[in-house]
Amino acid sequence: MSRMYSTLASSTANAVTRLTANEAAVGRQVCGLVVLSAILAICGKSRQATAAGPEWEMQNPMPHSPWLVSVWAGASNSVFAVGEAGTVLHYDGANWSEMASGTPVCLNGVWGTGPNDVFAVGDGVGWFQMTIIHYDGSGWTDMSCLLSGDNLYSVWGSGPEDVLAVGRNSVVHYDGVSWSEMYTPMILNLYALWGCGPSDVFAVGWDDGGVVLHWNGSQWAESWTPTDCALYGVWGTGPNDVFAVGGDYAMPVRGVVLHYDGTSWSEVAEATDILEGVWGSGLPVRRDAALPDPRS
Repeated sequence: MSRMYSTLASSTANAVTRLTANEAAVGRQVCGLVVLSAILAICGKSRQATAAGPEWEMQNPMPHSPWLVSVWAGASNSVFAVGEAGTVLHYDGANWSEMASGTPVCLNGVWGTGPNDVFAVGDGVGWFQMTIIHYDGSGWTDMSCLLSGDNLYSVWGSGPEDVLAVGRNSVVHYDGVSWSEMYTPMILNLYALWGCGPSDVFAVGWDDGGVVLHWNGSQWAESWTPTDCALYGVWGTGPNDVFAVGGDYAMPVRGVVLHYDGTSWSEVAEATDILEGVWGSGLPVRRDAALPDPRS
């Protein structure tokens, strides 16, 4: 029997679509109210249990705010959402409020070790100016650094002294003191980052096809994938159970879901739209069928 997880996959469609009781698709880079609806489901806040599973609740704290791109929850009462024009929103368990980020550029990724140690990355200012900001519990400060590359799209770490960020032609590392470049076997676009420890990190992107890089604690190595689609999201429950999602904008537009079992990547599902993010609770659900086709 195959395993399935309560998994959240996001697409560019401006709507919330429930695929099964355990999978859902939701807009990512669309408008604030759609993205924020996903936040409360992730945090377990304001959910209504039904026979089919939890329902989505629409949240629209800033109707005229710029688009939101990424979200991270340090706790159910400390959620951060970032997006265009340096937008940072914070949820305290009851209300959303806007925070001063100190930057005008689009923020593409956010992650932290806790509510008082949060990193956000975004578009570069010129070719050698990467945008990185940090929240220490009282305010956001600029950590931007002069390294080769420009736009950063995702950030993740195993702790406050081991933080990685990836982007266009860039992989950088923070050791608790400063940021530095990391060597990769190729120059490519990396859009998402996830790991289960300091010696087990996956980065996904595109280079004339879907690209996966794996960090083993000492070097980055490329992994073969069975798709020519760009990969925009990655998440897993452990080193032998990782999902990556993406798609191809060429007509007809299609999305793809890949799975890594610790040995190799395989395609397990397709979608009718680009998938840009994936997340799950990690609670196994036993079924006799493989992942369902979202189009059915």
